[in-house]
Amino acid sequence: REGTLFEVLGNLTKRPYWFHSEYLKSPRAIHLEAWLVEAIFGLGGEHIPHVECVSQTLLHVNQWDPDGEAEILIFGRPYYQKDVSTMIMNLADYHRQLRAQ
Repeated sequence: REGTLFEVLGNLTKRPYWFHSEYLKSPRAIHLEAWLVEAIFGLGGEHIPHVECVSQTLLHVNQWDPDGEAEILIFGRPYYQKDVSTMIMNLADYHRQLRAQ
């Protein structure tokens, strides 16, 4: 993607023992508003390691513009990718509703 990279959260260089390299081939991508990344994962993505541990996935967040869009790449078994994707989208809907109130 073109543009200036604002921030990248997540560390794909250190893989846990349960993560196999073939999972890096086909990540699932989610696109949402950048402000939601902090709302969902905490300041600086502090909750990402916990989410990765309990979901047995790795997350990589690209924030292209702090006021624009963020891309979250989910690496792992396809079934786990789907679960984490659904969880993130449900949390995004929840935080959008909170903000609208």
